[in-house]
Order: sequence, then structure tokens, then C-alpha cells
Amino acid sequence: MSNQINQLLRQRKIFKYMKFNNRLIVTATITITLSATIVLSSCHKEKPTTETPENTPATYHLKGTLDGETIVAQTNATYFTDITNPNVAGTNGDNNGDGHPDNGQHDEDDDKTVLVTGCQWNTTDNAGNITTTGTVQFRKEVIRIYITPFLHSQYYSMAEVGAYQFAYADNNKNGAYLSLVDKSGILWTSKGDQPGSSFEILSRGGNTKPFTTITGKTSCILYNSSGTAKPFTGTFSAIIGL
Repeated sequence: MSNQINQLLRQRKIFKYMKFNNRLIVTATITITLSATIVLSSCHKEKPTTETPENTPATYHLKGTLDGETIVAQTNATYFTDITNPNVAGTNGDNNGDGHPDNGQHDEDDDKTVLVTGCQWNTTDNAGNITTTGTVQFRKEVIRIYITPFLHSQYYSMAEVGAYQFAYADNNKNGAYLSLVDKSGILWTSKGDQPGSSFEILSRGGNTKPFTTITGKTSCILYNSSGTAKPFTGTFSAIIGL
């Protein structure tokens, strides 16, 4: 009988010891879990942004010299994106912007379209009419099946740091495009031949928002609607859509 009692007592001590150890383990587990929760919460916490790129400061600009005339566009800079010239098979006209009328048949070029991203500067007159005083754009011809869902990354890749050709030069749909209005109200664009011209992006921001910022410089030829050409040398700091 005494042996049985001693055995029960030993079992009871072991049981208490195990309960004590279990309590320690549980306590440690809870502590680790709470600590991990606090750490994870602090990692995912983000500060709210108050950035409103539509109301941009004068640091966004397109400015330079147009054949000796100082040109500055820096008010009301806004970003934009566009998918231009969607083609409708079977119709007449240059619906896909390939430079020749569609023939009503399905051609290889009918499967392509042009992505556009850029920045524009606007002014408003006393009557409330809005005039675009300058634009910096980037254009890229793509096969339409690849447009979505990769638009954000495609727009971002269209403005990598480096040198660019000009869109529209020699019917080229890929590259940079500029437009600006001089002091007389005449529109000048880079749509035309660009021998010896240059366009370079010097810096680019991140791609976590529906826009990014770029800076760069250019030396090119701008044309008016009559075909008159003038040299333009300038810099830009722009906000473009993604």
C-alpha cells in the first residue's frame, strides 16, 4: 500500500512539473506571438499621402529657346495616358494611324495600336477657355493582345533613363514627342524630320502610383502647321501617367 501511495505522489509531482512547464511554454508562445504581431503591424503601416499631382508646383516645366525666343510652360501640369488610333476592321480611312488607308482586309498592322503617356501644361484665359501650352509625350506601338493587364508596367518602361528617338520622324510611332505654343499663340511640334536631334531622360521616379516624375533635356527641330521649322533647345521636369 505504501509503495502505491509513494508512486501516486511521484506521479503527482511529475504532473505538476509538466503543468508548470506547459504554462511556461504557453506563456512564451503568447509572448512571441504578440511580439511578432507588433512587428508585422509596424512593417505594414503606411503614412497617408497628401500628394495631389494635378496641382503641381512650378518645378514641373518645359522650357527652352525656340529660335532665340524664350519659351516656358510651367502652369497646371497634369499627367495623362492614352491608347490611340484603335482600328476597326472593314472600315475605310487611316483608323490605326499607320499612314495609309485601311483596305477593308485584316492586315498585320491592324492588330497594333499606340500607347501614349505624358505631361501637359495648360493655361486658362478670362473666358474660361483652356489652352495647352506644352506637352512631353512618349509613344509606343504594341500588339493589342498585350495591352492589358500590363499597362502600368508598359507605361513605366516607356520612360526609362536614356536617349530616345522622336515619334513621327520618318513615320516612326515609337519615341518622344514635344509640342509647345510660342508667345504669338502658334503651335510647334516635333512631328517631322529630326536630323541631328536628341532627346534624353536623365532621371525617373518610382512606379507605385498612377504617375511618375521624369527630368531630361532635348535639342530638336519643331514645326508649325505650315511646315516652317525652328530649332529648339530646352529642359523638362514632368509628371507622366502610368
